[in-house]
Amino acid sequence: MYEYHAVARRTIDGDTVELDLDLGLFIHRYESCRLYGIDAPEKQTPTYEAGVASKNRLAELVTGHPLVAHTHKDRDKYGRFLATLYRADAAPWEWNYSINVRMVTEGFAIFRSY
Repeated sequence: MYEYHAVARRTIDGDTVELDLDLGLFIHRYESCRLYGIDAPEKQTPTYEAGVASKNRLAELVTGHPLVAHTHKDRDKYGRFLATLYRADAAPWEWNYSINVRMVTEGFAIFRSY
């Protein structure tokens, strides 16, 4: 597992974001990242309204905030990095409370193993 400072560039859906990962030494890389361990409703299915709500909530949580991304060693079947995201500007009592878990506890996603 690796840890990177990151900025969200685009929210694709309720469990996928495009991140600008800071690799250090002024090196950046854009990657599509799937939030590890969760599954959000899709917009292309009968759960359209729930999919839109999930995407909008994830966008609220990540847009304009410095993030810390813990990437896992494997990629998903679409080649996306699996990541656990944290807000770098979170209050001290929220530091162990990932955005992944928050999406589930707020009802916008469910826990899912791969």
